Amino acid sequence: LNIDIMEAWSGLLKTLACTIFAPFISLILFAMLIQQLKMAGAIGCLYIMPCTIAMVFSQIAMIFWWRKYQGYQDKRLKSLTETLLHIRTIKSLAWESLSFKRLNDARQAELLCSQKTITLGGLCMSILHTSPWFSMLIALYANLIIHGGVQAHQIIVVQRLMMSLMDSLGIMQLGLR
Repeated sequence: LNIDIMEAWSGLLKTLACTIFAPFISLILFAMLIQQLKMAGAIGCLYIMPCTIAMVFSQIAMIFWWRKYQGYQDKRLKSLTETLLHIRTIKSLAWESLSFKRLNDARQAELLCSQKTITLGGLCMSILHTSPWFSMLIALYANLIIHGGVQAHQIIVVQRLMMSLMDSLGIMQLGLR
């Protein structure tokens, strides 16, 4: 039991530490992008602002629907427990259809909330994956417009920065859950 608790705490502390440091790592990566591409890097970073705002609002909505899902799940399990405990009474009074309707309504509401939670989770993941790639494309395109071209080493460095940024954003998104 003590080993399980220690493993749980170490996993929690690791997630907490990564979540705390991830924004600072992201800022350092943005600074490195701006250092590599100058003004074009700053223009590319502007795409992250609406993505972050959309992700935060999606997370808030996802938490709202997840709580509703938990409430409907509790209601359904309570109703199921009551039905199983009092099955003889339900059968003798012919309340099977009423019991089934109550269980089915709770299950349908639970599934609807689950679907919305999963959809919003997918939206968060898609935002998470588009932000570094579109930031990179915007930055490289701005560099092409401003400086007239992009050097090969800049493309490789910017891609590596963006992949690190995507990992950092993933850690933040995981920590927000």
